[in-house]
Amino acid sequence: MNDDGLDREREFFVTGVNTYLDVDDAIMEFRRLVEHKCRSVVSARLNEVNQECGMDWTVGDLNDYFEKANDFHYIGKQMEVKELGKLYFCLRLSREIDSNPIDAFVYLYRKQRDIATGLWEIAGASASVTYKGRNNLGFGQPIPKDKIPDFEDYLDKAVTGFLVFINKCGGLKKYLAPGPK
Repeated sequence: MNDDGLDREREFFVTGVNTYLDVDDAIMEFRRLVEHKCRSVVSARLNEVNQECGMDWTVGDLNDYFEKANDFHYIGKQMEVKELGKLYFCLRLSREIDSNPIDAFVYLYRKQRDIATGLWEIAGASASVTYKGRNNLGFGQPIPKDKIPDFEDYLDKAVTGFLVFINKCGGLKKYLAPGPK
């Protein structure tokens, strides 16, 4: 490394030492705020979610969620869907050029490809589904940068997209694997 590179590294290290705690505190507060907003939206729509899914979730079933995957960060809340996987309500941040950098998302995740196959087949023809992966169905709403303070409205629209899809499929419960006998 040349002297110029070494000087930049030293400067970066000094800056990091001086700002690390403040930056970490800011990130943790941001996550807390996003999780709070997700909880607020889901709490307001929980009766509808339960009705359409045929479930009996409570607000206590919501758990904090954070995931970093490649160029994406997901922050929000998640609930277990017994015999299937999880249901996520989140803010998705991205660095991908071809993607919208900020989205509100509801994801339905299945832990195995052979579970709820009929649901995944229907998803291929549904306008409500904005992302279909091997084990994920996504219901997203892009958020323009000038509308970031309105995140809850966009997450509410994503929840609506999920509920419309689940309603058209006849509910979620009928696609769940039978539990142990």
